[in-house]
Amino acid sequence: MSEQKCKLSNKDLIKKSNDWVLKLCENHNNWILRVPVDLNNDPDMIFSEIADRFENILDKTKEIILSAAIDYNGTIISGFRHSDCYKVLKNLIGNLEDSNLPQREHQGFLTSKNRFVSREEAFKIAKERHQIIHYMFEDDEVGQLISEDLY
Repeated sequence: MSEQKCKLSNKDLIKKSNDWVLKLCENHNNWILRVPVDLNNDPDMIFSEIADRFENILDKTKEIILSAAIDYNGTIISGFRHSDCYKVLKNLIGNLEDSNLPQREHQGFLTSKNRFVSREEAFKIAKERHQIIHYMFEDDEVGQLISEDLY
């Protein structure tokens, strides 16, 4: 059996946690638990998930995605969005034709460990670190990060 994970966003997780605390106070400490466990609704699972996520956020040794980046012949240029990286590159190089700009396969992200990673690797890192605030694609398993997923 595959490892189950809570699928709630941070915002939904916090709301559900707050709702449960309020409900717990109103019901004089009566917990409602389900069998089998429901990772997205059981209060003990919700609180455990919050603790896990904050532990991940506070662990500075784990790599996170910092910014969009492009690789231009081994030179990494980072920016808020990939389009910002291209603007910097054009300013540095001068009269650079669009046809000579790095293509999508040279787009990626800069990490907290100063590594340039592909969109695919960045997606895995961001998903593991709960950095994705919303998925720009319907299917969250697309596997390629875009900066709009982060901020």
